[in-house]
Amino acid sequence: MSKSEDDIQNIAKTQRNILKNAVRYLKIGGKLVYSTCTLFDEENKSVVDSVLEQDKYELEKIRFCLPQLNEQFDANAGSITILPHGQYDGFYIAKIARCNND
Repeated sequence: MSKSEDDIQNIAKTQRNILKNAVRYLKIGGKLVYSTCTLFDEENKSVVDSVLEQDKYELEKIRFCLPQLNEQFDANAGSITILPHGQYDGFYIAKIARCNND
């Protein structure tokens, strides 16, 4: 089933609201991982950017437990888009940290 543009906008609005509420509960130095199984920018970067507009949050480089993943995604600046291939769907991952500038 494919999503209409209206579906995407409604889902993105819900995701923004959920994420903006969730980050409010982060302690200073706390971290939150936001991940979706879609490649639509409206549901990924745009949602994360709506939180980063506040100076108290920033992206933090994503590190993995598996060395081969760290090598593969070493250049990340706090978010990663994984394109569909083989047995995997597309994914988006962002690591948000709460700064010490309230």
